[in-house]
Amino acid sequence: MAPALKFKPTNVQYHFGIGLLVRVVLTAYSVVHDSYFKLKYTDVDYKVFTLAAKEVIAQRSPYDFHTFRYSPIVAYLVTPNVLLHPVFGKLLASVFDVMVAYTIYKIVLLIYGVEKKALQCAQLWLYNPLPIIISTRGNLDSFSSLFVLLTLYFQLMENYYVSGALLAVSTHLRLYPIAFFLPFLVTAGRITSALTLRHTYKDKLKFAFSFATTLASLTGLFYYVYGFAFVEESILYHVYRKDVQHNFSLYFYVQYLDAFVPDYVTKNFTLFDPKITKALLIIVPQIVLLIAVTVKYNTLRHLPFNLYCSAFIFVVFNKVLTSQYFVWFLSLLPLFLPSITISRNKVIGILSAWIGSQAAWLTSAYLLEFEGRPTFAAIHGSSILFFSVNVWILSTFINAYNTQYLKKVD
Repeated sequence: MAPALKFKPTNVQYHFGIGLLVRVVLTAYSVVHDSYFKLKYTDVDYKVFTLAAKEVIAQRSPYDFHTFRYSPIVAYLVTPNVLLHPVFGKLLASVFDVMVAYTIYKIVLLIYGVEKKALQCAQLWLYNPLPIIISTRGNLDSFSSLFVLLTLYFQLMENYYVSGALLAVSTHLRLYPIAFFLPFLVTAGRITSALTLRHTYKDKLKFAFSFATTLASLTGLFYYVYGFAFVEESILYHVYRKDVQHNFSLYFYVQYLDAFVPDYVTKNFTLFDPKITKALLIIVPQIVLLIAVTVKYNTLRHLPFNLYCSAFIFVVFNKVLTSQYFVWFLSLLPLFLPSITISRNKVIGILSAWIGSQAAWLTSAYLLEFEGRPTFAAIHGSSILFFSVNVWILSTFINAYNTQYLKKVD
């Protein structure tokens, strides 16, 4: 009689299996929680995705549901919510979340060449409570984050046609990866600082051509199918968006006060229009810092840290900032941690300050939104505190970044 085959999972498979199991259990819990508690576990956007999916199934536009602000691909992905079971999208988000961890593992292994270190970095995402909760609430930001990480992986593999196409897909899914276009373009072909534009222009052209044609194709396709509603809701809305009720942004209070600027001011003082001035004050520092980071970390081996800094700046200096945006830079954080020299006490200090400043903001926001108390000034103060903490964290990482620890250095 032949011996029974036994499957013994490797350390990597074991941890990724546990990570997925945790997410599945929390997905099941979300159903129970929503049945008994007034404050729902499920993200509001998840219901929006499902309602948009119903429109697609009925062969109508997902934008017929007026609060759907995403790519039609998102509505297509969650059609099984309607056809099979309402939790399908949460399970799908959980799978994407674990795939993000696996891609982190592959990238760190590619850069540093040490499997134990690669697994440890992946675990920082795999067991991080924030992405676990966000994905099991039904948020699909891990999907766009996965494409950003895949873009980085193929860029490091020096396959610029593929990396350009993947960045275009991630930009189509969520607009924020457009902030990564310059870092990817600058580092294309530039393994060391000795390689100038003259040596790398062909690689840069490959990346730019692939990015432009893929993004134009996706935009053109969905414009043809859904008309201007696609452009208005999935692109322009995010450019003009304001959120004055639940917004971590430093600029929350400024946007709130916009509503009280009399019309005669904007009509008669065009040179110093408060709204235009405010828009410039928001976007100019963001652009300057994004360029500065790309100039400083301008080679392929420093691209992971470049992307983290770019994502961090884009999120923290943005006019709208919600918890799900943290996924955008947290998914990039483990990629360069082996190159960070920092004490345990400082790590504890960073975590305490980051969580504590969020807690202060959330307390004021809860009093405003659920109890109707006029806590706008307190929220503004908490936003300033949270912004200051984030600037300190970024400067700490920049000072602690040890370029000599990389497998290949300039």
